Amino acid sequence: IGQHMIFNTTRYFFADWTAIYYNEKFNRVPEKSGLLLTMPFACGAVVQMLISGVEGPMIKRGFTPLKVRKMTGSLGFLITSGCLFMMTFSYDAYTFCFWLSLLEASLACHACGYKANYMDLTTRYQGIFMGTGNTIASICTFGMPLAVAAFLDVFHDWDELFLALSV
Repeated sequence: IGQHMIFNTTRYFFADWTAIYYNEKFNRVPEKSGLLLTMPFACGAVVQMLISGVEGPMIKRGFTPLKVRKMTGSLGFLITSGCLFMMTFSYDAYTFCFWLSLLEASLACHACGYKANYMDLTTRYQGIFMGTGNTIASICTFGMPLAVAAFLDVFHDWDELFLALSV
């Protein structure tokens, strides 16, 4: 459930705030940032297609589905955290776009993890776990834009926000 919450929080934070960030940090209005706003999500979509073919071959090589999900989810979190940290050092829009593209690609690593691991917890009560997990993750999705707005109102610092999210 925690993985699902963090995934949603990260994914929708960037979906909601990237255009505002480019405008405030780099003075680039959304109308002139089309490629910068599109590239990260395109990278994520491409990697999503590639990663979807990873689980089957790994299972054929002797890995259990749970082991594959743990490995890809852990890899996704590790890369995501590193990208968030590196974003604090992005002083131009293109460098930030690079790290955001890599971050979106890392979120694709969760495809083998959070979407299926409720069955790993329980097969008998999987519906309850899925419902609870989706509800909590949806609350995080709703709450993240509000939390970011409050953070920026108090601290006025995007770099601190990325640093806080990286840990």
